[in-house]
Amino acid sequence: MTSFRNHALTFDVVDEGPLDGEIVVLLHGFPERASSWRGVTARLNEAGYRTIAPDQRGYSPGARPRRRRDYAMPRLAQDVVALIDTLDAPIHLVGHDWGSAVAWTVTAHHPDRIRTLTAISVPHPEAFLRAMRGRQLARSWYMGAFQLPKVPELLARRAGGVMDRAMRAGGMTPDEVARFRTEIVDDGALPGGLGWYRGLPFSSQSCPAVRVSTTMVWSTGDDFIDAAGVRACGNHVEAPYELVVLEGANHWLPSQCPAAVADVILRRAEGTPTTRGNRSEASTFLASRYGGLMAESLESDVIIDAPVERVWEVVSDLRRMPQWSPQCRKVIARGPIRQGTFMLNINRDGKLWWPTRSKVTDFSHQQRVAFRVLDNNTEWSFTLVPEGERTRLVERRDVPTRGTTQISRVLIDKVLGGEADFEANLVAGMNATLKRIKASVETSKAGPSA
Repeated sequence: MTSFRNHALTFDVVDEGPLDGEIVVLLHGFPERASSWRGVTARLNEAGYRTIAPDQRGYSPGARPRRRRDYAMPRLAQDVVALIDTLDAPIHLVGHDWGSAVAWTVTAHHPDRIRTLTAISVPHPEAFLRAMRGRQLARSWYMGAFQLPKVPELLARRAGGVMDRAMRAGGMTPDEVARFRTEIVDDGALPGGLGWYRGLPFSSQSCPAVRVSTTMVWSTGDDFIDAAGVRACGNHVEAPYELVVLEGANHWLPSQCPAAVADVILRRAEGTPTTRGNRSEASTFLASRYGGLMAESLESDVIIDAPVERVWEVVSDLRRMPQWSPQCRKVIARGPIRQGTFMLNINRDGKLWWPTRSKVTDFSHQQRVAFRVLDNNTEWSFTLVPEGERTRLVERRDVPTRGTTQISRVLIDKVLGGEADFEANLVAGMNATLKRIKASVETSKAGPSA
């Protein structure tokens, strides 16, 4: 496949990978084209996926209408629907920057056509619009500047001029700026790319919640997208959802972090939690809620060479937590461990000691035990997954949508070294806990299940 049509417009596509593989459609942003996905698609193709990366409206030479209204969001989304019609198969949809906005819109209105969604950098349109009431407005100043007729085009004419310097200041590498000049400016695609911004006044259609499994990817070094919209993004997904934050990376993730992006896409497409990692070893992943909120989830897992009933015998007795956890020193339980049991934990980190109160929220025999820390609203759990004669044990820490308590955030910031250090210590503690549980189970003799 080299192209597809939507009415009178013809779109170029880059079609790679096995023809019988599940299809991943990747939508680029401004000011880039399908070439921005090269590093990502190579990895997806190696994993057996067929990738389709179109040059979108305004970028493909055969799809460059001149009217502003022709770049309204419903028309941009319809181009992708026409591509899916041509492919005649459900797809995994991926978008970056403006491509992410289109991907959200297509998925929200056509959930039956989309297997999974991976949105990179730009959150759900409703979350983004709400964020424009705050700091996002200042970060999006260029959207207003791009409304000026002819001025951005004139500023982009000279190589090394104002536009090139702006791209470098926004995080593009010299090679990426050179590609911008060749593929966008010299090829005549800049007016069409700017048309997406100039069509905003004609894009009044609201975007419903998404009902497809979704991963949102954001980076803490993104100069264009504020954390506020990212934090609210999950409120617009009524399906399995995960937020992945790449620490220190800038806005141009597909071209500058292709391995990380491909890994997130693959895990979402395969229905595998990003946190799972290498099953043969303890693995961790931090899905951060950046900007004053604790991580959405911390998770670590380990394979134990023992059946579920033996693992359950150990982990179901939470009073034994001090034997495994490097932080917990004592657990005082009010009665036997079962759903509803209250516990008092005594914790230590160096010279610092503190108590926490918790309540067992789940006690599913040989499946899962969980407790909620009443002092900060977080829930901790151990989940047992049988794998033949072995067991995968998953330890997880979850933060509710409403976030943690104010006092917890203050203590983490002022006493426990800040959010990043605190959660890094939690991750290390989870790994150590699972390692000790594994050793305890594998070196003990089989006994009656709890």
